[in-house]
Amino acid sequence: APGAAAAAPRVDRVLAKNLSVPWGIAFLPSGDTLVGERDSGDVHVVRRGGGRGQVGDLAVFSQKSNFGEGGLLGLALHPGFASNRWVYAYLSTRSDNRVVRMRFVDGRLGKRHLVLGGIPMSVHHNGGGLAFGPDGLLYVSTGDGEDSSNAQDRSSLGGKVLRLTPTGDPAPGNPFGNRTWSMGHRNVEGIAFDTRGNLWASEFGEKETDELNRIVAGANYGWPRVEGSDGSGGFRDPFAEWSPTSVCSPAGVA
Repeated sequence: APGAAAAAPRVDRVLAKNLSVPWGIAFLPSGDTLVGERDSGDVHVVRRGGGRGQVGDLAVFSQKSNFGEGGLLGLALHPGFASNRWVYAYLSTRSDNRVVRMRFVDGRLGKRHLVLGGIPMSVHHNGGGLAFGPDGLLYVSTGDGEDSSNAQDRSSLGGKVLRLTPTGDPAPGNPFGNRTWSMGHRNVEGIAFDTRGNLWASEFGEKETDELNRIVAGANYGWPRVEGSDGSGGFRDPFAEWSPTSVCSPAGVA
């Protein structure tokens, strides 16, 4: 809230350390946690009692030497994970960003299967959020791949929140008859559902305003025509915003 006193972070205990850019997190039914390292592509199980062990290496393209934002990004479990063991990952290759899935069996991640490829990839603006909704469908947040025209192109996978079946097809009822659920985004990294089924997304602005958006089917959030709110201008305004962008860079959201 505006004017609220800053709260000091409180650490209850450390479960794992010496991780390099931990990014995606997925909670297993056991209470243990899958954690991915962005630049290495390594996936670890962090045990609920403390300690960790590597369970996979996804061989990603991170462009770390160029201060890149790609690599192994979001992780999510299929709603039926307890029986089908599917783990989903959003990752960067040399040619694109893509969503893949693997079975997690006997403490190891297996062969990866392509769910969706062709998401624009660049040094920055790679998006990377994954979340299964209450409808059992997969929601994917993408960046514009440093080409802002992608965000206003309904047919592009860049600058969007996508809504897919678990195998990567356009979900029934999508507003434009393709994989696009919402558009006009610059770089959405974090997405999460609340207990009422609302979808929230954190978005990096360029020079003016960072945003927290409530995602609505078919809505256009304005990038690159507008950054932040435009009032009655016709684009969907942020639920909350931070200005200038030096104030806050909202990445993950839960």
